[in-house]
Amino acid sequence: MDTKEIRWKRLSDEVTRKGGNGEAFVAAMKEQYAIHSKKVLVWLAGLYDPNVGGFYFSNSARDNEYMEYNGEKHILLPDIESTNQALGFLESCGFIKEGDYSRLPLTMQNKISEFVCSLEDPDDGFFYHPQWGKNITDNRRGRDHMWAQELRANLHFDFPYPTAEERLAQISDCISKGEKVDYEFPEHLKSKEAFIKYLDTLDWKQDAYAAGNLIAAQVSVIKAAGLDKVAVNYLDSIQNKENGMWGERTGYPAVNAHMKISCFYEYSENMIPNASKAVDAILETLCSDTPTETVCWQYNTWFSIQNILLNLRKFGGEAGNREADEIVSKVVRMAPQGIKANIWKVKRFMKPDGSCSYTPNATSTTSQGAFVAVNGANEGDVNATCINILGTIDRMYRAAELDDFIVPIFDDEDFDFFLMALGEAEEKYYRK
Repeated sequence: MDTKEIRWKRLSDEVTRKGGNGEAFVAAMKEQYAIHSKKVLVWLAGLYDPNVGGFYFSNSARDNEYMEYNGEKHILLPDIESTNQALGFLESCGFIKEGDYSRLPLTMQNKISEFVCSLEDPDDGFFYHPQWGKNITDNRRGRDHMWAQELRANLHFDFPYPTAEERLAQISDCISKGEKVDYEFPEHLKSKEAFIKYLDTLDWKQDAYAAGNLIAAQVSVIKAAGLDKVAVNYLDSIQNKENGMWGERTGYPAVNAHMKISCFYEYSENMIPNASKAVDAILETLCSDTPTETVCWQYNTWFSIQNILLNLRKFGGEAGNREADEIVSKVVRMAPQGIKANIWKVKRFMKPDGSCSYTPNATSTTSQGAFVAVNGANEGDVNATCINILGTIDRMYRAAELDDFIVPIFDDEDFDFFLMALGEAEEKYYRK
């Protein structure tokens, strides 16, 4: 029996031990794996720009200097999020380890470090891209701040200036006391009153996903400002206690919102209320025959369950562990059905080069409000590919607490294949 088959056997035995059908689970997972190929590694390698030290969002971003939208030209360049996601994809493949990206070529490590550092603003400690400037959304600014810190942690370099989070942490005591603070930061982070006013402007009833995404993207700076508990109390007060969800919508829109909001609870280290009620609604949506409109929809179902389990284990005590055990048992029993539903839903986004698009027929023109690709391009992008392939598979395992039994899609030979493709792509840049 080869190494991979041994891994499949261990997985099957563990699923059965947890009360599920191990053979059916493995059969469904093998079918899931079969729709992916190592072609995606060639595509990903081709998005790296060795001159900049970052990854482009998509082929159209790489191949076009700018894109036109409503009569305006928008420059297309590599960005922090695509770079962090691309390296995260390699990490999920098992090629590199979290906290240690030393297997990457040294020149690549150094160029990415230089790229990230070049984007930090000395005045406020946030990270701004030359193609977007400072006139960006709160969630764009917050996400780039988080991704820059992830890259620093994995590549082990120092920023030239204190980050926004570090600066906010220094003055959070003043904020909590209601003292006026004069500094260059978003107005809604300067006081409890300003923050609540900000939360009140968001559409929690009809678009809880967008509202949840906005605060989840800023969780590190909200927490650093000492305002995370304010947000949690606010979220507790508007949750639907009957189904554990937020907002008035149901199905995927409700699950999408739950994923973002549960991320905020998890990252801010607060208990998610009415967890089991939410799981029932999530599982029903996961197994439904409703087509997914974006790659995020199915991914978010598994991710939400993972968030709930992690949260219960960390903050729920003995009662939380018992509740989590019951949820895991429920998940492994329905997993084969859920994976079967997952397969046909994710296949809709696959492209011939192995990548995935954000919607079935096109990539997203913008990311968190910033232009990242040519409008209407029917192509894969880094965000969608990471989500639809390894991201979704990883969350499927974690939603059943099978983290220690993950069967990798790729192996070390495939990493060599990626490095070869990376070298060939770099030669093209240098010949330009």
